Amino acid sequence: MIDPRFELVEAQAHSSFRCVHNRCDTFAGEHPLHIHPAFELTWILRSSGTRYVGDSVERYEADDLVLSGPNLPHCWRDDPDPSGANAPEWIIVQFEPTCLGPGFLDLPEAHAVRDLLDQAHGGLAFDTACVADLEPLLRRLVSLQGLPRLAGLIDILDRLTRHRRTPLSMAGYDHARPVSRVMVERLEQVQRYIIDNLAEDISQSEVATQLGMSPATFSKFFRAATGRTFTGLVKLLRINEACRLLASTETRITAIALECGYRHTSHFDRHFLELKGMSPREYRRRLPGLATLPPRASGSAEIAC
Repeated sequence: MIDPRFELVEAQAHSSFRCVHNRCDTFAGEHPLHIHPAFELTWILRSSGTRYVGDSVERYEADDLVLSGPNLPHCWRDDPDPSGANAPEWIIVQFEPTCLGPGFLDLPEAHAVRDLLDQAHGGLAFDTACVADLEPLLRRLVSLQGLPRLAGLIDILDRLTRHRRTPLSMAGYDHARPVSRVMVERLEQVQRYIIDNLAEDISQSEVATQLGMSPATFSKFFRAATGRTFTGLVKLLRINEACRLLASTETRITAIALECGYRHTSHFDRHFLELKGMSPREYRRRLPGLATLPPRASGSAEIAC
């Protein structure tokens, strides 16, 4: 069994959840078996191959639609396609129930959604009738903003409850999954520490000490578990917070850089360009159209699958 990597679900700056339309040449290599603490709805528009969700290994084709629960290992592996005619194209929605508001799932009207999410902990597959029903909603959700975007997510979840779904993992898988909860808890602790200290000098040694590890052991653990360096994650979280501030405030860019832990704006500008493909000033200027920008090239900070 290959140990799944932990992936950070980077909430979009103008939204409480993530919805992206992606394309790539192949899933191989760049999209390993992975876990994350969010629910994920994955719709494969184009591609065919083998799907891995929990202990389920099945063939998939275009219009594959799967809802997977938090910390459930999953990935898609496309068939070799030298022509590129069947290169993967997909839409994913990654969310945590808290984005729907405190107590939302306890409402009588949300009973069916709560049951759906409970069943999704082992993965659920939906048929083509469900895909036909959700296709216009999923395509529209990518470009929606504000309250219509949140309402769109609720509408999609509601429609999922009305369609037949097939459990993917075996009934006992949740209790025997080959994923270390200690590993997940440690990685989430690291993420919380960084977020709580974005404006400060963040020390890898301090984080390692909090986890009871030596700096060298922590570095190896973190790289093996996430495929990232610790400094890479710090950079990602700082730029993500900068995007949130650029989108939701009129704070000067130099002040935002300082609030996100950058003492020199030149470093901030370079990191922002590296992860977002544009300057902070251009990002703010283009905010009304950000949801419809084309997918970033491979190697960017976009979360896949």
